[in-house]
Amino acid sequence: MREEFLYTEPKVMDIDVPAHIPPEVERTLKKGYEALRARDWETAAMLVGKSIDVATKFFAPDLATLTLFARIERLTSDGRLTRELGAWAHHVRLLRNDAMHDPLDTSEKDARDISHFTELTLNYLFTLPGMLVEFQGTTSP
Repeated sequence: MREEFLYTEPKVMDIDVPAHIPPEVERTLKKGYEALRARDWETAAMLVGKSIDVATKFFAPDLATLTLFARIERLTSDGRLTRELGAWAHHVRLLRNDAMHDPLDTSEKDARDISHFTELTLNYLFTLPGMLVEFQGTTSP
């Protein structure tokens, strides 16, 4: 009896990210999502949290030289982020800092909270405005 083994490459699944985000943000976010899939909570928290840092620099290039804390404050005070998103942005910033600097393990809940918030914020900053531009291109007022 002859046995044959068939080797196939594992199928790589696409990672869905919000539409209309800058490629640099997408790259960082996808790496973070890969870490989430691998259940590497600390790396996920750092990378997904980093995507907010990168995204705010692209969204507000006039504020790119400021710290993330200062950017969040200015985006909120200028009305470019809602107060609620600004408060959550600070929460995520602190969770990311903990993942980077605290020797304690980052929890799954923290990593998933960062992921949910980040997706919501990217939708607010990039996806919805991009959808409006697309919609306006297909209709007339």
